[in-house]
Amino acid sequence: MKENTATLHKPVKILDGIVMLIICIVICVALYVLGITKTFSNNTMRYMFKIFLYITMGTMWNLMSGFTGMTSLGQQVFIGIAGYSVAVMTSTYKMSMWMGLLVGAVIGVVFALILSFVLFRMRGMYFAVATWLIAEAVRL
Repeated sequence: MKENTATLHKPVKILDGIVMLIICIVICVALYVLGITKTFSNNTMRYMFKIFLYITMGTMWNLMSGFTGMTSLGQQVFIGIAGYSVAVMTSTYKMSMWMGLLVGAVIGVVFALILSFVLFRMRGMYFAVATWLIAEAVRL
């Protein structure tokens, strides 16, 4: 455990990086096993998927706004492009789900890298508006 002094009051304890990684791996493996064995209903799996999607988007928001100070309004674009790619790869090209997930992730990352060359040159409100415009353009 590390000690982090957030204020002048008593130190706040936070989990170390490796401990948090082990906890996340154990939770992911447990959820995977419970999902494979059909312990959860489809409705429960849908709610869990939405919860983890919102957690991921919150983490993305924290990384962009919290650490860099750049407010991005178009982060959902990358999740949408990756999800659409997975759907196309599994339905049209008859790929397995795991291969479709891998290809979808690669397509989302490539799209993000292409946009990052242009977007990261902007600062402040211009960055926020540009990311919002990309999200609206992809939505159409």
